[in-house]
Amino acid sequence: NNTGSDPIRAGASPQPQNNESMASFRDEMFMRLRREAAEVVKREPILSMLLSKAGLIDANTTSSNSNKKSSASYFSKNNNPCHEPATSFEEVISRIVSHRLSSCSGGSENMCPEFLLDLLLDSFRGNELELGHTMSEAVREDAMSIVRRDPACETLLEAVLFMKG
Repeated sequence: NNTGSDPIRAGASPQPQNNESMASFRDEMFMRLRREAAEVVKREPILSMLLSKAGLIDANTTSSNSNKKSSASYFSKNNNPCHEPATSFEEVISRIVSHRLSSCSGGSENMCPEFLLDLLLDSFRGNELELGHTMSEAVREDAMSIVRRDPACETLLEAVLFMKG
């Protein structure tokens, strides 16, 4: 666990101090997730399917950059739009949560993953405040808090994939 090189673990504020830097901060969280996912796939190619479902890696790129067949290459052949790379942190979270909820329902026909995904994405786009934060701000803050405070969680990727938050 290396806290010296990570400003989040070292206690730096996870939120920018002004509105102008909010967009670059938001992009940096998403880009950090993508970088961490790419590093994981290099070490553990079997995780490419999970990371592809979350939209953190491009299944087409992963399968073409490897001599071995990637598990994510199956999805690139089927052109499943859910396995296209995500475009935002919120989309990654929405994919993960909708998959968990639909999986927990035992594959019930009453639980449509695409509907859940759309519902979550719409909720993230909303500007309603709960305790002074939008849903997007609250989820981002939770993820960064997990990384900062939980010694067992070494990366932002671990926090969003495996922690309840």
